[in-house]
Amino acid sequence: MQNLLDIVSLFINFATDILCGLKAFLNRENMKHLSLLPAIALMLLSCSAENEEIIAQQVQALSSVYVTVPDTSDAVTMETVERVAANFGNKLVETKATGEKSIESVLTIRSEADVPQLYVVNYSNNAGFMVISATKDYEPVLAYSDQGTFDVTAAENSGLSVWLDEQKYNIDKASSFPDSLKLKFRSRWMEYTDAKKEMPQTRAYSDVINLVSSQYNQWIAEGYTVYFLSDYKNTDEFKALPSDVQDKFLTLPLGYANPNYGGRDAVTFVLCKTTTTVEEVLPLTKTTWDQIGGYNECVPNREELGCATVAVGQIMRYHEYPAYYPWDDMPNTEPETVTSQFLVEVGRALGIDYEHGDSGANINEMLAVLKNFGYSQSRQVGHDASVVEDNLKNNLPVLMTGFDQAGHGWVCDGFRSTYTGPKQLLLMTLEDCPPEYEPTKFLNLYSYSLGHGVASSRYHMNWGWGGISNGYFFDDNLTTDLGDGTLVNYVNDRKDIVDIYPNN
Repeated sequence: MQNLLDIVSLFINFATDILCGLKAFLNRENMKHLSLLPAIALMLLSCSAENEEIIAQQVQALSSVYVTVPDTSDAVTMETVERVAANFGNKLVETKATGEKSIESVLTIRSEADVPQLYVVNYSNNAGFMVISATKDYEPVLAYSDQGTFDVTAAENSGLSVWLDEQKYNIDKASSFPDSLKLKFRSRWMEYTDAKKEMPQTRAYSDVINLVSSQYNQWIAEGYTVYFLSDYKNTDEFKALPSDVQDKFLTLPLGYANPNYGGRDAVTFVLCKTTTTVEEVLPLTKTTWDQIGGYNECVPNREELGCATVAVGQIMRYHEYPAYYPWDDMPNTEPETVTSQFLVEVGRALGIDYEHGDSGANINEMLAVLKNFGYSQSRQVGHDASVVEDNLKNNLPVLMTGFDQAGHGWVCDGFRSTYTGPKQLLLMTLEDCPPEYEPTKFLNLYSYSLGHGVASSRYHMNWGWGGISNGYFFDDNLTTDLGDGTLVNYVNDRKDIVDIYPNN
């Protein structure tokens, strides 16, 4: 409202000057024309009102500018979880011909001390799931899928329980991680928890508003995230910058930013941009075989087949070797008698005694069976990222094993690895100028390159339970480089069978 009053005041002053001039000009003989002065004044005021309305229409016609507001809270609340689920989940469908995902349920997994550790988000209409950390000192999105659901109950009987135990262990220890590692994780949280707010239009000068709006849209088109400096300076990311860099961000606007449009804070921005490269191998296996549900038709007493049996069987089905098995008669997603017969044969080769309720096998037994079936190059290794990814790039699924209260085996058949380069920071402000002039450009006051880049990989797991909870999982048991040359592994040892391919 004050903006409009300023404009009206300008026109009234202008009208008054005109009237005074006319009064001095008119002599006694022309005093009769003074009766025209009220009409002239009304005409001028009418013009001012019309101009005021035109300006208001111009301002309204300009697109609103929404700057990013960083989430500086340490807490992971239910609102935080829903924001991460919405932002990350909708990014998954950006390239798909589907609508936005909606959340059906959120389950909290708690420690024995009743402290939240993980949040399991299932989307409506079987549109996938997400597992989110309950601390910002750790990776935000720990698992996801764009189809199916995450079944915590079923996880107890599969290798998924090993993964869950590892994540809970790391989350409990996250507060003691090196600051450099925690900062990397917190930077990733910013990608999914930032909000938006409309930038206030402090003065009704359409040219300036248009300048800000068009410049902002250009920044967004160039891939920048735009923050007010006054907001960005409260983030952990800013506080971790070298002190001399912080000083430049805080002091340079004092000499160059225009204070006439809501103050310097209202026209000073921090632009952030990273370049991201993605490398991926889409899931290699198409089977969603199960330990029960018809797949155990030929098992004595319909006992469960065992996760090791299903894992070995699915890899053999992928390679369709040995050739003497009727692979075409074994569907990927439906149980058939011939599939059950094959799996029982694999189980017995593993030494499983189904008649006495046995269903387990260790990694040595799995390796021996694969070699006996003609996969003679197969070998056992410690769990390592480079070996796993090399196999997957060569279209070779990996058989993974782990232990909690029991041994488990499952198939890793794909991965998605993202490398985010150093974050580029730009300090931009609206140029200062005398009050009688309007600014025409933004100034780049300072640039800074933050960090050395961050890699993050998630691996597609086929757990061998009819497709339940299959998806991409953050597998941090892989050795972590803290950035200073220190290599650490925070969880129990795991082993894999790699180089699984037929002799032919």
